[in-house]
Amino acid sequence: MKSPVKSRLHSVWMLAFALMANPAFAEDSGPAVFSAGGKSYPGRFSVADRTLSVEIDGISYRGSFSETASSQNTGLSVSDAPGAGLWGRAFLFASSANILQCQLDSGFPKLKGKCRSSEGREFRLEAEHHS
Repeated sequence: MKSPVKSRLHSVWMLAFALMANPAFAEDSGPAVFSAGGKSYPGRFSVADRTLSVEIDGISYRGSFSETASSQNTGLSVSDAPGAGLWGRAFLFASSANILQCQLDSGFPKLKGKCRSSEGREFRLEAEHHS
């Protein structure tokens, strides 16, 4: 016979697994990695509010990403929009007035792109969305 504590714990675990399996509770955010010069800087993305954030050398950047009109409307992978990659773009701002401008080559589930700081430093961006 199971103890009441073990039975209750089992019920909590079953509820947690059921919620995670439900698409309505699917993870809509996760880690993003910005890489440059052999260093990696951990960041975060959120699909729900379309944001990216990262801390690089003590400076916090936060901003939003968007698909280009051509990738939204036609599914084409080419964009004439300035500053946009094949899939879209992102602008991340720091309180110090520094900016990261990103060209996004592919969208979710495997976001990839490249970013350039206002000082000219280049970063590679990768993030993966599991749904």
